[in-house]
Amino acid sequence: MSRVYIENQNEYYSAIPGETIQEALHRSGYGMDAPCNGLGKCGKCKVWVSGELEPALDREREHLVGEEEHIRLGCMARIKG
Repeated sequence: MSRVYIENQNEYYSAIPGETIQEALHRSGYGMDAPCNGLGKCGKCKVWVSGELEPALDREREHLVGEEEHIRLGCMARIKG
C-alpha cells in the first residue's frame, strides 16, 4: 500500500495504487478542495508531489503549463506506487 503525506498537518494517509490523490484523501476522511468535482477542469487542486505517479493526461497538463515538474492536480494524479 502507498501513502499520501500532508506536510502542513504532518499526517500520512493510506493510498491504493490506481486511485487519485484526491480519492485517497477523501477515502481517509481528509477533504481536498476540488471545485470541479475531480474532472480536471478548474486546476484549483494543484499539489506538490514526489514518488511514483501515472503520467499526466492532456487535460491535466493544460493546467500545468509553466509549473515546476513536481506540481500535479490532486484530482487527476493517479498513484502508481
